[in-house]
Amino acid sequence: MGTRLMGEAAGRTGPRTRPRITAGPLGARLAWVILFAVAFGFVEASVVAYLRELFHPQDTGLPLALPPKRVLLIEGSREIATLIVLVALAAAAGRRFQERAGLWLVAFGIWDISYYVWLRVMLGWPAGLLDWDILFFVPRPWLAPVVAPVALSLLMIAFGWFLIRREVHRRPFRLPFIGWMLVALATALVLRSFLHRPGSSPDGPAPGSYSYGLLIAGILLYALALLAGRRTSRGARRSPDRGFQ
Repeated sequence: MGTRLMGEAAGRTGPRTRPRITAGPLGARLAWVILFAVAFGFVEASVVAYLRELFHPQDTGLPLALPPKRVLLIEGSREIATLIVLVALAAAAGRRFQERAGLWLVAFGIWDISYYVWLRVMLGWPAGLLDWDILFFVPRPWLAPVVAPVALSLLMIAFGWFLIRREVHRRPFRLPFIGWMLVALATALVLRSFLHRPGSSPDGPAPGSYSYGLLIAGILLYALALLAGRRTSRGARRSPDRGFQ
C-alpha cells in the first residue's frame, strides 16, 4: 500500500505531458473544405451556364436578358442558400469560433475564384479580369468587374489561413473595438462600390467605370483591422484542449 501511495504521489508531482495540438486533423479537415469549395464552385458555374443558355444564349456579358420575376426570386433564394451552405460547412468542420471563421473565409474565397475558373472552362468567359459581372441579385443586383470579387476572395483566403494558423498554435485572435469599426467601414465602402451604380441594371450596357478607389480603400481598412487585432492579441495563448488532439 505504501508503495502505491508513493507511486501516486510521484505521478502527481512529476512532469505532466501537455496535450499536443498538431495540424494533422485540422489539415485533413481543411483539405476537405477546399475540395468542397472547388466542387461547389463547379455547381455554381453550372447553374449560371444553364441560365445563360436558357435566357441569354447569344452572349456571355452585359447587357443580360433578365429571366421572369419568378425565376429571379428563385435565383435570389439560391444565392442565400449558397451562403448558408458555406456557413454550415465551416460550422461542421471547425471546433472553435476562430477556426470556423477561418475555414469559412477560406471556403468562400476558394469557392468564388473556382466559380470564375469553371465559367472560363464552360463558357470561355470571363475573357479578362476587367469584364463586368453580376455578383448577386440580393437585395438588388451587385455589379463589378471580375477583378473586384477575385481580389476580395484572395484577401479572405489569406485572412482565413491566418486565423487557422493561429488556432493551430493555440493563439486566439481578438479584434478590438477599433478593429470592428474598421471592418464595418471597409464593408460599407466595398458594398457601395458594388451597389452604387446610378442608372445601371443587368439588362443595360456595362457601366462605364467602377469605383476602384472604394475597393482599394476597403481592402486597406481590412488590412488595418487585421493589424489592430494582431497587436491586441500579441502574446495571448489558449490553454491545451484535449478536444484538439
